[in-house]
Amino acid sequence: MLKLKPNYNTNFFDDYVWNNFIPKDDKLVKIKEFINLDFIEPLVRDNYKNDHYAGRDPVDPRTMFLVCLLEFIEGGISDLEMERRLCRIPVYRWFVNLNPEDKTPDASTISFFRTKRMGEEKFKEAFQQIIKQLHEAGLIGGKIQSQDATDVRGDIAILNPFRLLNKCRLNLLKKVKNINKNKYNQLIKKYDFKIVPNPANKQKHFEELIETTKKLVAAVRRSVRLPKYQTIQKELEILDRVLEERKDEYYDEEGKKQKKEDVDKIKGKMINPSDPEATWGAKSDKKFFAGYKAEVNTDHQHGIITEIELNKAAHPEEKAAADLLKNQKDNLGIVPEHFTADAKYDYGNTRAEIRALQDDPDKKIELYIPLVPTKNKEGGYTPDEFFFEENHLFCPAGYPAEYVHHDDTKMGFEFKFNASVCSTCELRPKCTKAKYGRRVFVSHTQLFERPYAISFNSTEQYGTVYKEQHWKVEPANADLKRYCSLKRAKYRGISRVRIQAYLAAITLNLKKYFKFIMGKLKNGILTTLSKLPALAPPGGVVCPETG
Repeated sequence: MLKLKPNYNTNFFDDYVWNNFIPKDDKLVKIKEFINLDFIEPLVRDNYKNDHYAGRDPVDPRTMFLVCLLEFIEGGISDLEMERRLCRIPVYRWFVNLNPEDKTPDASTISFFRTKRMGEEKFKEAFQQIIKQLHEAGLIGGKIQSQDATDVRGDIAILNPFRLLNKCRLNLLKKVKNINKNKYNQLIKKYDFKIVPNPANKQKHFEELIETTKKLVAAVRRSVRLPKYQTIQKELEILDRVLEERKDEYYDEEGKKQKKEDVDKIKGKMINPSDPEATWGAKSDKKFFAGYKAEVNTDHQHGIITEIELNKAAHPEEKAAADLLKNQKDNLGIVPEHFTADAKYDYGNTRAEIRALQDDPDKKIELYIPLVPTKNKEGGYTPDEFFFEENHLFCPAGYPAEYVHHDDTKMGFEFKFNASVCSTCELRPKCTKAKYGRRVFVSHTQLFERPYAISFNSTEQYGTVYKEQHWKVEPANADLKRYCSLKRAKYRGISRVRIQAYLAAITLNLKKYFKFIMGKLKNGILTTLSKLPALAPPGGVVCPETG
């Protein structure tokens, strides 16, 4: 049964210790004076169900939450190290509401609270509650915000396809051995595989491992009892995934592994069965990382992170942009007036989804996002060089499209130009080589957002805000990784790493608050906002009415 600690520091000895050994200007003192954790008890109450009279009273959940937070404030220390420090550092005990005579929670209790009592969803709620408190304190304005993604390296060793498949095979055999040693002995005789350090034919050796693994999987599935065990099912699912993902991994005739220059050949694939959810992601066409991706929304007034979401490494960050802003709107009632992001956020329907968040028709979210150039596979004129006038699409030579088709699947319109006109057009060599007339596909976003974006991105306002503000998202992400332990995953599994992301964001925000009250945090948007009224607004753009 959950029982909250009624009072703190009530006896003379405790007051003497706290008053003489706790520095009043310490950041932990200032943070604790600010943060209100009354929301924690109702959040976790249902997870405390020990009503037996002989059961021990649990540690106050507010104390346990502060212990989890303190690990990140102090540089991402482990549960075991936190247990040790709580025993010998007075300010730590004071911060987490432990009196000198109270028993220190052990490492397993800390871990159980983090993963079972709280879990991913409750830590998300805690993050949002603390964001509300920062908003009420005046640290979040909503005038200028930005988004970007940063990589979080997985807590795993990088295994090549050969070692990965063999490790998964051995893991399955190990689980079988724990359940039925006789069955294990039978399987190991039939499906053992000896790795040759430098085989004459690497491709053949790899194919032999694949065939042996497939036969082992089939034999385990034929067993009457083994597939019923959850541990066996898990290993079989992992092996199925690895066999499917790595079927395109081959060696050439000289025994050299094929180069994975194509991002799609590596992105999203499993790397190590110890954390199957940690996958390959790409920072560029030639730069990869193994782990997860954190998508961050930052308010530029004081650098507070208002929303954070952790996904798999290959997740396209532009698809999370509107969702993060919607979560912020639901939590704080804030929609940014100016929003900046890099060119990645120009893909898909990101612009339209963000603009749709503004309920007031008299207000508009200005988007400071570079345009991704459109392409013509045949070379020459791109869709951006076609223009709309009087609800018609015109080519660079000034001819209107003959036919338009609304494609629901591709979410856009396909325009077709008259073949006879195109065949005699003097610009044909620069436009198309097709036998028929030129075809141009224009997505909904291009149709309704791109004309305005092309006009707006050429204005002085766009140049000023993007130059002065967009870079400010980078320090927040860097601080998350450098000072708040989000550079590398502390845990395994996406749910636990999401908890890490929420705690890291809370830590960064509370450190910003400490700087704010100490007078060391400046308002980062005043200079930029003062320039905007003097800048000319973008010219109007007529968009077609396609029905």
